[in-house]
Amino acid sequence: GTFIAEWGDRTQIAMVGQHAALPLIPVFLGSLLAFALLTLSAVAAARMLQSQKISERHVHAVSSVFFALFTLISLGDALEHF
Repeated sequence: GTFIAEWGDRTQIAMVGQHAALPLIPVFLGSLLAFALLTLSAVAAARMLQSQKISERHVHAVSSVFFALFTLISLGDALEHF
């Protein structure tokens, strides 16, 4: 389980692909900035929610809705380019 959780997501895989195809320094600096902003936003959200009681059921429901939305957007893009 832990090994799978450590695999990169699509963003990290895309970053590696860009490092292979584009100049190193701009891609490195852009990647560094993007991951720093991602981490800071996660910390800020955690601090805002740390005193809140959030049920696991609500987290699953919200996650499911967003997953379905992103699936529909991706499907729409795929059909548009098909």
